[in-house]
Amino acid sequence: MHKQEVTFEGQYVFVSSEGDKNMTNAKLLWTEIARVCNESHCFKVLGVSHSENPFSITESFQFAELFKALGITNTFKVAWVETNPKAQNTLNLVENVLHRRGLIEGRMFRDINQAKIWLLKS
Repeated sequence: MHKQEVTFEGQYVFVSSEGDKNMTNAKLLWTEIARVCNESHCFKVLGVSHSENPFSITESFQFAELFKALGITNTFKVAWVETNPKAQNTLNLVENVLHRRGLIEGRMFRDINQAKIWLLKS
């Protein structure tokens, strides 16, 4: 089961995602994020997720192609908080893959307040 919500909050787009993580759900989520960002002309994204079943290592490497296909580029600034410690390692891998390919400016956080402060800088 997977629940997601994507809303424009004025200074940023807020994302809430809970449940199973797989590439089908990731595509649905990031398609909606891209849509809301493009409609609002706001490319700062604050995401909070609680992953029941985290992404596999193989899936982590698929994010680069997903982002390219959706037109998600380095104009996006993404601060993401994962509340399940068991899922943080694979999301850190996603972060590294996206950074190395120059696709987005993004960071993983453990605290939503720190994530928001970083996101709203400049």
